[in-house]
Amino acid sequence: MAERVAARTYYTEAKIGAGSSLSNVIDGKGYRLTKIFMPAAWTDAVLTFQEAPSPDGTFQNLYDDTTTSVEGSIPISAGPIEVSIPVSAGKNTVILENKDRFAGMAYFKIRSGTSSLAVTQAADRTIGLLFVGV
Repeated sequence: MAERVAARTYYTEAKIGAGSSLSNVIDGKGYRLTKIFMPAAWTDAVLTFQEAPSPDGTFQNLYDDTTTSVEGSIPISAGPIEVSIPVSAGKNTVILENKDRFAGMAYFKIRSGTSSLAVTQAADRTIGLLFVGV
């Protein structure tokens, strides 16, 4: 289901099937992901992402250029770091921190868990996604 809910906003759904950890392809071109609506039932896991330039392209894990400060104010490169969002069953999550990392995603899939530890869902899950125009 995809619908425009207001000028320059876009709502769609990602579906992760039972026994799987990866969703269908989501079209995010021209929009920034701003809110995630989690289903009431969810096998506990963070969300991570895979992206491709076209819907039938090769999907690759999404990373950002995050750095960390280890000693004083000297930034030490820790990246690239896999982009993840902590979520909870039945709770909506507004994306405030590092929101620009979700601008310009073309076609993407949502993963339950991380690239190194994917978490399969016990049943079909539908995740609502709200976008705003960039």
